[in-house]
Amino acid sequence: MKKSIFICILITGLSACQNNQKEQLLKEAFGYYSESDRIHVAVETKLDSLDQVIIARKVPSTDSLHLKVAALKSEFRTWQETFFEVPGYEHQHTAGEHEHHHHEHKTAPDLTPEQMVSVQKEILDHIQKISIKISGLN
Repeated sequence: MKKSIFICILITGLSACQNNQKEQLLKEAFGYYSESDRIHVAVETKLDSLDQVIIARKVPSTDSLHLKVAALKSEFRTWQETFFEVPGYEHQHTAGEHEHHHHEHKTAPDLTPEQMVSVQKEILDHIQKISIKISGLN
């Protein structure tokens, strides 16, 4: 009897540790997601500004700036297709926030917490590279 109580306590303790580790990994993944979202908003704003510059300067569609912006916008749209929230950490927009940036709140694919961290890191890395490319245009 004492042995079964000990086994039950041990199993409960191990389960709690696994849940804590899972939660820590998802929290880490959410940190990457949050940084991606912050950069996403900045990139979208920069691309909109570049569009305004192109319009104001009447830049021809064959100009290198126009072509580079078009390529970056295409890359950004592709990135947006990969951007998804971390389960359990879905964010809510504050009043008026959604007017400034647009993205879908996609359901996350079925990934382990470890995979979620890895994928969110890759998503962050990609948007950082896009941001760097945009900064290089100035």
